[in-house]
Amino acid sequence: MYSAAIHVDQEMLSLGYSDPKSGELFAIDLFESIEPFNASSLIKAISNSNSKDHLKGASKNIFYCTSNRFTIVPARFFEKGKEADWIQPNFEITDKEILFNKFIPEIESYIIYPISLELKDKLKSEIGHIDFSHHYASLISIYHLYYLEEEGSQAFIHFHANQFTISLFTGKNMLLFNSYELRSWEDVLYYCYYAIEQYSLSPQHTKINLAGAYTQMEELAIAFQKYSKFIYRMKAKANTEMDAKKEEKLISTIFDLQCG
Repeated sequence: MYSAAIHVDQEMLSLGYSDPKSGELFAIDLFESIEPFNASSLIKAISNSNSKDHLKGASKNIFYCTSNRFTIVPARFFEKGKEADWIQPNFEITDKEILFNKFIPEIESYIIYPISLELKDKLKSEIGHIDFSHHYASLISIYHLYYLEEEGSQAFIHFHANQFTISLFTGKNMLLFNSYELRSWEDVLYYCYYAIEQYSLSPQHTKINLAGAYTQMEELAIAFQKYSKFIYRMKAKANTEMDAKKEEKLISTIFDLQCG
């Protein structure tokens, strides 16, 4: 028995297979496209690959989206069936989309995000048993499970295809989680320290954690060294014997620690 997780980020499609109980990673397939995937091209890519049979045979299939159209709502304010009330100030949805929500137990909150109806219906037709989650919910859980400390402040900067996320914590209390358009390493530096100063934290003593594939990672790390004492590169703990370039691409996805 195994579970499958599917992560789509612009031109990159990652499929991972794991033990549904332990999270142990069995195998990973990576596919790259010339153009960003949409609902139709994603279905075509899966249908024309050997992975389709693997997905049909999985005990569960979870598709992870990375859309920056999301909002996070504390559980005490969340009411099922009224998700639309929370997204209107942040983004709009069309009649071709449906809202999903995912509970994040580590912060006792729900993340609300839209999924294409065409994608949902076609995947269900092609594969059958599917569910949708959000990559950001998994990132927050991963930070709590493996990286956060009881005391001190930490910033997690995670790179994706054309955007990056910043998560800010004091101890295990999340102060901020937001996504930004990725233009230059100077922007990453600015938004990170702006967030740190907004919450009156020490730039020098806040631990900076960098993850994902980014062509200007070295320049960014050198710039961080001017202001911060503690800078770390997050590694894929579940993948100890992996080519460095492949690992950098992979850590941008849900498979940085475990799949599913």
